[in-house]
Amino acid sequence: MSSDDARPVPEHKPSSTSFADVFKTLAVGRPKSHSPVSIPESNSDSISQNRQVLGLEFMHRASVVSSSSDTPSAPDIDSSFRNLSQKQNLPHAIDEAESISKSISWFTPEQSVGLWEAAEYLLHHESPDAQKSGAKLLEAVAARQDLSPSARRLVFESIACPTEADVIASRVQSLISLSDHGRKLDFTTTSILHIISSWIVPLYGVIATARAKTKKGKSGHPNGLVHEEIVLGDLLQFAVDLVTLQRKPPTQEEVELLLTETFAVCRKTSVANDIKNALSVFDAVIVYADVPDKSFTPLLEVLCSIHASVKSLSGPTSRSVRSLAKSRRQSEMLNTLHGFMRETSGGDASRNLNVIRGTLYVFSDLVHAYGQGGMPQIPFDQLIDSLMIVAHKDDRRVDAEILDLCLNILEGDYTGIALRCDWTSFISLLVLCSRTVFQDAEDTIASPTSPQQTPAKGTHDDIKSSILADIIRIASVIESLWEQLNKDQRHQAVRFLAKSHQHIEPSQSELIINMMREDQFCRPSEGAVWVKRCRDLIERFIQPRKQSSDIRILALDTLKESLSGNEHLIFSEEHGLLDLLLQDFSAEHDLLFLESLVSFLTEPAMQISDDGVFKRLVDTISSPMKHDLIKDDPRHSTSYAPSSRRTSTTSVLELTLANVCAVGLVKMMLRALNHSATKSVIIYESLLQIAQSADRPTDSRLSVLKLLFRLRCDSAGSVSVVSTSEGDFLMNVLGRNIEVGSKTRGPGDSPLREPQTENVPPFPSSKLIGKDLPASVLSKSAPGRGSISSRSLKLTPPVWTYALPQVLPEQPPGESSPLVYAHTQADAEAQSPVTEVAPAQVGVLKVNMWLEVVILLLQRETDWDVYSYVLTHLGPQLGNKEFFKSSSPQIKLLRSILCDQVKNETFHEPPDLLV
Repeated sequence: MSSDDARPVPEHKPSSTSFADVFKTLAVGRPKSHSPVSIPESNSDSISQNRQVLGLEFMHRASVVSSSSDTPSAPDIDSSFRNLSQKQNLPHAIDEAESISKSISWFTPEQSVGLWEAAEYLLHHESPDAQKSGAKLLEAVAARQDLSPSARRLVFESIACPTEADVIASRVQSLISLSDHGRKLDFTTTSILHIISSWIVPLYGVIATARAKTKKGKSGHPNGLVHEEIVLGDLLQFAVDLVTLQRKPPTQEEVELLLTETFAVCRKTSVANDIKNALSVFDAVIVYADVPDKSFTPLLEVLCSIHASVKSLSGPTSRSVRSLAKSRRQSEMLNTLHGFMRETSGGDASRNLNVIRGTLYVFSDLVHAYGQGGMPQIPFDQLIDSLMIVAHKDDRRVDAEILDLCLNILEGDYTGIALRCDWTSFISLLVLCSRTVFQDAEDTIASPTSPQQTPAKGTHDDIKSSILADIIRIASVIESLWEQLNKDQRHQAVRFLAKSHQHIEPSQSELIINMMREDQFCRPSEGAVWVKRCRDLIERFIQPRKQSSDIRILALDTLKESLSGNEHLIFSEEHGLLDLLLQDFSAEHDLLFLESLVSFLTEPAMQISDDGVFKRLVDTISSPMKHDLIKDDPRHSTSYAPSSRRTSTTSVLELTLANVCAVGLVKMMLRALNHSATKSVIIYESLLQIAQSADRPTDSRLSVLKLLFRLRCDSAGSVSVVSTSEGDFLMNVLGRNIEVGSKTRGPGDSPLREPQTENVPPFPSSKLIGKDLPASVLSKSAPGRGSISSRSLKLTPPVWTYALPQVLPEQPPGESSPLVYAHTQADAEAQSPVTEVAPAQVGVLKVNMWLEVVILLLQRETDWDVYSYVLTHLGPQLGNKEFFKSSSPQIKLLRSILCDQVKNETFHEPPDLLV
């Protein structure tokens, strides 16, 4: 507020009249000269006495040193008084006030106060320049430490008078100087806390206006702003000094006014330093005074808001919160904080979100400091219920802060309280607040092949990362507390860990699986609960390829154990477990897990009642494996290359993925022969497809060929499998390293010839080869033997010669199959391929298709291991004439091709290594 130029002098100024009289008396006998050296020496005693009265004696001593015109002279008290009194000549008075404020130390304390009385009207003048000059003079006078008590009272009265907001900063500095930062308050008998409280908001208003101008670029030099910001900090610190240093505590009304004004600044400002200074006021009131009833809830709101919005002040804010928690109102504090969270459900628009978030931070502080002296008791169930209400706001920041609080609950001394309580609501809270991460995981499972969108990095991504970090840490803490949890708490903990399956460690996944196994969660029972648990186990721990091999195999064993005696349920279309297990099967890359999965599916496969389901299983297992195609070298090379050496083709570490599947199919075939004719035919046709596919790994094709070349039948056509081959002697010969002597070679010959296959069309697997191509053409398609190099060569034995004695993965049936035949009596009489399927309980293998595969391999195969195996084992099988009784056309064609190759010496030779 502003005042008139001719402001009436306050009535209660007891010393003002005496000061004026002194000035008038001194002015009568004062010399006009400004230079003390011009005073006659004869009157030195009297002049010295006058100087002492005027307070200018020290000026005389200083002026004796030099009489130069450059030497500063003492101000003329009369002139200064006259200039300040000229209200009509305001600029002259302003200049004089500024000059006196700079040389106030030349005057005595009484003169200084007298001059201030003459210039006081400037402080209340409507001119900003006059106000500033008056404010400077007031600061200069108040800063004098030699003022008498009456003079100090007079100056205080001037400071306490209302003024415009622009000069409040000077009044603040004046009062701080006058009271020596609250240590000397002899100038008043009442508290001055209400005076400085009334300055807080107006002074901040001046600062806020200056900040706005600076932000808009209207004020390029913010020095004045910096000064006023410093003064605001000094003002709040002055309030702290008054609260902490006074023997008599402030009244409730004074504290309420101080807090109210400080709250207003906190709600308006965005500058951390303003809030830091305000926190000092709050801390002083909490510790040294008593928070008024009307200010208690607003104080908590402001503290919560600061806690949530100003991260750099988390330390000071936490100290204030803990101080309040240790006060006599700690119970009221907890109830108020719970009230903040519970009001969320009522849609209270007045409750700022920062207050809610800050409440979570406050509880984190209280939980973290739990057990320290004076800290309040926090009921676990009440806390979780309040947090659950807040969590339904569905705000990511709130979710992250609740998870932080829950982490504090599990890590500190408060854990003992949590371990004694039920965890149902607690785990539900964790799951609810983790929804952002869990939902993304569920979306990934729902559409595993859909491309992942990579959103731009932003605040939401940072919050999501924070939530994920909390989930990982909480899972780790739960694992460390596992032995202390009771049965029900473990069940609840598993609920959270299972939801977090994509982000937890293998040891934590093992806790989940072991709990499921121990409690038989997946054991078939009434209802569909067990099915959901089986599906969850598959989706979370068996199907995801990011899980470790041990975890996937452990989960698969758990499923197998749970379904023991009910294996047929795996293949039920209603439950859909088989489709889940076979999802994206060809992309599997884990060899150890694949072996367990194939074994898990093939062992009970004979129980499948639906032939369509069985065929889908066989087709899936027999499909090419993508990772085999990626890592294998191209097999369409026109020259032979030695295969990689292996000590055992049955070693798990040396198997390819496709071979694991092939071995599973072979086992299924061996079991199906005496179980189901239809299943045997389905598997048999898949084995033929693998055997003739050049893009399949060698070991998988050899595993299939080992079974196909051991098929035999008796005179009735009943198929059997021999455990050993009749060509053991020939196999042993091929397995040796044969030293080839020095032989001649023509200059144009090569030790390896490319097979001439470019003019030969592909063989249809279901048609008679002899009808499509003449024998002469087929015989020319095989590569020639060529001449042997004159250099010493060492032949490379086929990789299959390193096999163990047990060739087949399991012992074949000892007797011929009563269900599967190589031909029927009608076939034998007709001498034609099988065209119709036998009765439902009997199946006939299409041996003619097998011969077509053999012919194809003899003519086109570029893999020496496969080619040599066919040559070695073809003879013994052809010796079983009954087996090929219905395939005369293919036998004739095969004979013609073999004869032609013998005649033209076009059999493939083994690859050689130069010595």
